[in-house]
Amino acid sequence: MSTTSAGASRSTTTATAAPTPRTPEALRSSIVLRLAAALDAAALRLQQAAAGQSTFANDADLKAALALLKILPDILPRLVSPAPPPPPPAPPEPHPGSPLIPKCKICGAGPGAHWTEDCPQNPNPRPPFRW
Repeated sequence: MSTTSAGASRSTTTATAAPTPRTPEALRSSIVLRLAAALDAAALRLQQAAAGQSTFANDADLKAALALLKILPDILPRLVSPAPPPPPPAPPEPHPGSPLIPKCKICGAGPGAHWTEDCPQNPNPRPPFRW
């Protein structure tokens, strides 16, 4: 509570919230958004100054606005949300280089020697393929 010179009282409250734990991504977003707001305000003040409505109190104020605008190229790419991570690579083959022909069930040759139906020891061989 503070009192003005005229004797009227007015209350002044300040928001003091308990600090909440933040994730690195939330902190990054907060910082980038604050920098973006500062850059926007600096650009507006320079635009007003160019129009003859200077709002700079002194040279240090102008230099601070210009310094903010110098970091603009570094900040702009960060205003965009980061791209999602790439999908994980496909799982490797269980047995790289192994043939697709399984081990023969009749003679046990292979894998990759021949199909079971084409086994030389097959008692019921299939007829040869003709075009």
